[in-house]
Amino acid sequence: MKRLLLLLLIVPLLSGCWRYGIGKTNGYITTVENGIFWDVVYIRAELESSQTDGYIINKNQFKLKEELQQIADNKQRVQLLYQKHVAAATGANSDEVVSYKLL
Repeated sequence: MKRLLLLLLIVPLLSGCWRYGIGKTNGYITTVENGIFWDVVYIRAELESSQTDGYIINKNQFKLKEELQQIADNKQRVQLLYQKHVAAATGANSDEVVSYKLL
């Protein structure tokens, strides 16, 4: 019974169902990758920077993913708007990109 209860709590937690806030970040998109449960977009504050941060994209957001890939190809500065998740089954940050704005 305890295992079932634990499983019922963990599955929604890792699926990214629990959102608790919003945020934004500015920079240059370096890559957009396919994942198992989520796709991932990587962004750097400056093109010369070595530190990249990963943000997840819902697998159903085909248009958003294509647009972000085009922005990466053009090396345009962008502001990503994201929703914060308690947790998500991904190796990257658990913040989900919901839209963007070119800077």
